[in-house]
Amino acid sequence: MKMRKKKAPIRITGDSMVKTMSSQVKCRMRGSGYTSLSGAKITDTRKKVEEEAVSMEDGMLIIQGGGNGLEYVGEDETVRNVVDAVKSVEGKGMSVAIVGVMQIPREGPFYEHLRRSTNRRLQEELLKMKIEWMKEKKRQAELHRHRQRGGPVQLV
Repeated sequence: MKMRKKKAPIRITGDSMVKTMSSQVKCRMRGSGYTSLSGAKITDTRKKVEEEAVSMEDGMLIIQGGGNGLEYVGEDETVRNVVDAVKSVEGKGMSVAIVGVMQIPREGPFYEHLRRSTNRRLQEELLKMKIEWMKEKKRQAELHRHRQRGGPVQLV
């Protein structure tokens, strides 16, 4: 079996942790690139993703952020902002990868505990979202099959 390659743009948005991405990720397709928001809090990253989502279609989006001001923004707000950023590209045909809150060596044990807890919650919430998307996709496929057969449509 021959493997097919699909060429699609890669878009990376995050805080200062992604500022050196241009030397590491080489994708010259139209729509590819990176946005480094040095010092940005997760709310700034979410706003930038929502702003850029308007022109995004197909490809891969990598979102990184949440470490700057984590103690002030808090776990709940950080998780909500990341989920909202992912939802902003829903229906655009994009694959989305989330880089959790990264470790900052100079931070103390409180930050480390909060970082790990936030990453755990992010995984849980994004998994719930994925399950809901899969259920909706299955429901749409069943609806389409019923319509093709000409039978009655029963929505559950």
